Amino acid sequence: KKPFFLYFSHYAVHTPLQAKKAMIEKYNAIPRNKRQGNPVYAAMVESVDQSVGRVMDTLDKLKLAEDTLVIFTSDNGGFARATNHAPLRGNKGSYYEGGIRVPLVISWPGVAKPGRVAHAPVISMDFYPTCLTAASLPPHPAQHRDGRDLRPLLEGAKTLDRDSIHWHYPHYNGHPNAVPSSVLRRGDWKLIETFDPESVQLYNLGKDLSETTNLAKSEPAKLAELRKELEAWRREVDAEMMEPNPDYQP
Repeated sequence: KKPFFLYFSHYAVHTPLQAKKAMIEKYNAIPRNKRQGNPVYAAMVESVDQSVGRVMDTLDKLKLAEDTLVIFTSDNGGFARATNHAPLRGNKGSYYEGGIRVPLVISWPGVAKPGRVAHAPVISMDFYPTCLTAASLPPHPAQHRDGRDLRPLLEGAKTLDRDSIHWHYPHYNGHPNAVPSSVLRRGDWKLIETFDPESVQLYNLGKDLSETTNLAKSEPAKLAELRKELEAWRREVDAEMMEPNPDYQP
């Protein structure tokens, strides 16, 4: 009877891989050459789907569906040894597209046209200002400096008022294909700067979604332009950089 906010984080799909027996058997029956990955992982995905379905059915039952914004997304790509991300490179924990390009489905009756697909890059920091707009509340820029309201995209705009999005993760995380790094995405261009080991990688995702061809040497002007922008952004947000650990024992 009152306005509400539900933040519902499923533990699935995550390790340990555990799922309902009957569901596992259903996916085990699929021939190996037609599987995307581990049958247990597939069963876990279906359980998440069923759970989301129960939430949506409840909104319908309570006659709240037409007045509720629903955002379904993930915080990272799938587990490397359990699913196949092709044609995306990398997986959970990685700065390649298999790690940071995730599902995002938004239901906003009266605003988002059902079935429409938007292609503009967005990031999870955009959800906060979007929720404020949905609740008819004013922006709170001090708390969402990196976020943009997604309503224009949902209404049909092709781009947001933003040139680039950024990631900064100067840490070790133990995942394959991942080392400490900063990443910048502007349009189709993606710059990856790694700190240990040091490297720069430049990809054009419009032509090379699988990030197979590093253009850092063949596109020196674009590389310099994006590195300059990335460095300026790190200074602007006071991003902490890696420092040697004086207590490190080889």
